[in-house]
Amino acid sequence: MFLWFLFVAKIWRTYGNLLYWKDSSGFEKCYKYDKRGNIIYYKNSKGSENWYRYDKHNNMIYHKDSSGYEKWYEYDEYGNVIHYKNNG
Repeated sequence: MFLWFLFVAKIWRTYGNLLYWKDSSGFEKCYKYDKRGNIIYYKNSKGSENWYRYDKHNNMIYHKDSSGYEKWYEYDEYGNVIHYKNNG
């Protein structure tokens, strides 16, 4: 069974980042970005929220979800994850 949703609304930032999305079922998503275009916040209409942080090379170094679960990442000079830590 396939479910098809019509997009009711999309709002884009000047630089092409999606800020808001809503489909015909009423499901919504909101996004916020840093100056470099990295997503720093996400929220949907079901109450899920996520926060993100990045280093100067745009590598994600931190993620926290709405349940409080946190993850930290460290990278080498080539952008490879060399250390991962979580609070779980």
